[in-house]
Amino acid sequence: MLARIGNPLGWGLFCTASWTWCIGMYLPIIMLRHWGWWGFAVFAVPNVLGCAGFGYLCSKATSERLCRDHAGAMVVFSAITVAYQMFFLAWLAGALVSAHGEPVSSPLPMGWLVPAGCIVVAILLSLAPERAWPWLGVLITGVSFFAWTQVGFAPLGTIPMGGHPNMPTAQSLWFAAPIIVFGFLLCPWLDRTFHRARQRTSSVHAFGVFGISFFVVILLTAAYGATGGLRIETLLTAVLAHLVTQLIFTIAVHVRELRRAPVPHTQRARQMVILVPAIGGVLAVEASSLFGIDAETTYLLFLGCYGLLFPAYVALFMPPGPRRWPVTRGRVVLFGVVVLALAPLAARGFIALDTWLLPIPLALIALLHFALPPPRGGTSTIRENSGISGAPSPEGR
Repeated sequence: MLARIGNPLGWGLFCTASWTWCIGMYLPIIMLRHWGWWGFAVFAVPNVLGCAGFGYLCSKATSERLCRDHAGAMVVFSAITVAYQMFFLAWLAGALVSAHGEPVSSPLPMGWLVPAGCIVVAILLSLAPERAWPWLGVLITGVSFFAWTQVGFAPLGTIPMGGHPNMPTAQSLWFAAPIIVFGFLLCPWLDRTFHRARQRTSSVHAFGVFGISFFVVILLTAAYGATGGLRIETLLTAVLAHLVTQLIFTIAVHVRELRRAPVPHTQRARQMVILVPAIGGVLAVEASSLFGIDAETTYLLFLGCYGLLFPAYVALFMPPGPRRWPVTRGRVVLFGVVVLALAPLAARGFIALDTWLLPIPLALIALLHFALPPPRGGTSTIRENSGISGAPSPEGR
């Protein structure tokens, strides 16, 4: 009886910890700043429902097939996710030594030493055996819950319903909402950590556990955001522990998936897929400072991958039915060209808050899906044409 309850509980909290990225720990602050509680709702509802819904909609057999047929895309997803967390760690480390306490840049050496230490810990943690991961998820989520005892609920009462004065209008939120929903509903399908939980849990209700616990964690972001955001002079020690442990855990689980993914095929290539994004994430902070780009702008550029690139891939290459694109070189190249062409619209919408531009990429993705004739010859994969994809190794399974 205890094992029957403990298995889905453990894997549910594993998903909570693996999905508590720098997105969930900072984007709600931006949404609340612009649109108040309405902005938080647009962030939180599709985020929770998208991830929980993945577990209820995706069978174990379907999960195994998707991990096999879309191995390359999942590796890219995990690699960019590692880079994103490392960028945020370096940004946060810069805040620790900034005279103004603002996470604007990452001056050396703190901006390198902290992320370097965290990636070493994450790589070592990624070597933990399979049976340890649900317990680690419980532990890391427990750290986040403990932060609530320090922050309390009082700050939530200071958040306005419709955003602060001189912020974008409510109408601009509804232009932004479709692409936010699009990203949060579809991105979980490329996350190998969610697929691992789906294949290992004894009950789909693990994802119900995730939905409840993850909402509690992102509500914590709203609470400490209301007390000053990531300003170091207002950041409680418990919140800092929450941020760092969640970031390390997220990096660790994705490093583990990169090590176990069926592609790339050589050990050296797998090491590069881990180290290059990790170093690149830190360099992104230094590049932002060098070129005079606000680090929050770079943060939003990273976010665009999860609002356009990855959900567009899922929408075109992974849905059931005859209109699913085959993962062939030609279709992947066409996809890349389309996303690059649409990226400036998404970037302008996210960064300059010209949110009326954001529905345009979604409309064009829908046009590609419904207007183009169904592909001929079934849904063959790149594996059949170029050896890029492939079945998981026994270790990866």
